[in-house]
Amino acid sequence: MRVLTWNVWGLRGGPVRVVRALREVRADVVCLQECPRWPGGRLVLRLAARAAGLRLASGGGRSGLAVLLRAGRSAPEAGRAGVVRFPRERRGWWWSYPRGAAWVRVRHDGVTLVVASAHLDVAPHARTAQAHALAAAFAGTPRLVLAGDLNEPPGGPAWTALGGGLLDADPAGAPTFPVGAGRHARHRLDAVLVRGMQVAGSGPAGAAGHGAGARPVSDHRAVLVEVRPR
Repeated sequence: MRVLTWNVWGLRGGPVRVVRALREVRADVVCLQECPRWPGGRLVLRLAARAAGLRLASGGGRSGLAVLLRAGRSAPEAGRAGVVRFPRERRGWWWSYPRGAAWVRVRHDGVTLVVASAHLDVAPHARTAQAHALAAAFAGTPRLVLAGDLNEPPGGPAWTALGGGLLDADPAGAPTFPVGAGRHARHRLDAVLVRGMQVAGSGPAGAAGHGAGARPVSDHRAVLVEVRPR
């Protein structure tokens, strides 16, 4: 199962370019962060997913998170999807960005697993608390793919808090942020963590998130891994 995680930057790089990148990668499961939250954003996301040969299985709308599945390989189980929402904080004159995880229970090639797309806070105290909450939410899940923008490099408190037998599927991965408009990524903030799954391969995600040209597709580089059930 090919799994892609990507912070799509609110589609500021253009839905057409995001669709083109997703079509090129041809992942079976796509976990997105910073999806459009404005009115009509969920419809735009659905249309973009369809154009890329995928379907929206969980999230969208105000959550800013989404799990997309490729038709014919992965099927969501009816009524087995939702969004974990974290409390927002008042920070000065503004409220913190909505954080959480969109998840769906998936049947893929005869095997059942849970896929979650997560986006953690930029503030260290909130990020660590959110990681603990995610670990508790999925503690009883034997097969789990937790992918997303962790807003923290490997080895940090949030990564430690997630723990629970989760394996970093791309430990030697390249930095993922920031990219585009002449910038070179310095931090590996985006990752795919798995439990009860075996990593079959990992590597660059083609053009997804590379941000070529003056107008980047996203400020994050996408991460692509291939996993199979143990």
